[in-house]
Amino acid sequence: MEKIKEGSFVKIDYVAKIAESETIFDTTMKEIAEKAGIFSPKKIYEPMLLVVGREWLPSVVEDALLDKQVGDELDVPVPFKYAFGPHDPSKIKLVPRREFQKLQINPQKGEYIEIGGQEGLILSVTPGRVRIDFNHKLAGKDLHYTVYVRQVINEELEKIQALINRRLPGADISDSIIEIEGDSLSIMLPHRVRYYEYIQFAKKNIVKDLAEILGKYDQVTFREIFTADDDS
Repeated sequence: MEKIKEGSFVKIDYVAKIAESETIFDTTMKEIAEKAGIFSPKKIYEPMLLVVGREWLPSVVEDALLDKQVGDELDVPVPFKYAFGPHDPSKIKLVPRREFQKLQINPQKGEYIEIGGQEGLILSVTPGRVRIDFNHKLAGKDLHYTVYVRQVINEELEKIQALINRRLPGADISDSIIEIEGDSLSIMLPHRVRYYEYIQFAKKNIVKDLAEILGKYDQVTFREIFTADDDS
């Protein structure tokens, strides 16, 4: 059975925990998310695509996949310096209360809030100022990943399909038509994704991924076919 190497296209499931408390904060598996009380209807629960070495997960997790194969299960400790970094005291800020008044927000201690384009945890509230910690929620915390290797993708068309799917999560694109002619690529997505939210932004990122990861297609064309009786 083929072993995973740098650049391999791999599909995995994982469960990510805070090491100290063993609290699950992320997973690709719906049943586990429901049991852990972190299920989100906005998230697509399915095996995640990794191109090993791109660091779509912490580098130590991807490094642990090297020389593994389909069916393997890995337990990977992730020290905080390889996850979300140390807790930085300089990211604790005092924000004037009037900034919240402008937004008609009543700040409460212990709440997470977004202000000024940043998300932070409210540490304290006084009549004049609000003290907020803008560190990532997991800054300074050691993590632990349990990883299940589900699939290694080798076929070129399957790699292209996987990269497209990564940018259109939850969309059924199984009947897309992909044609390769030399260094040119033609993609016809199904009609049902025509009005997918941010479809043009997704297409731009698909082209970027194909160029950076596969490095062989200097022209990508997205085709659409309309018929007189098309009411989609």
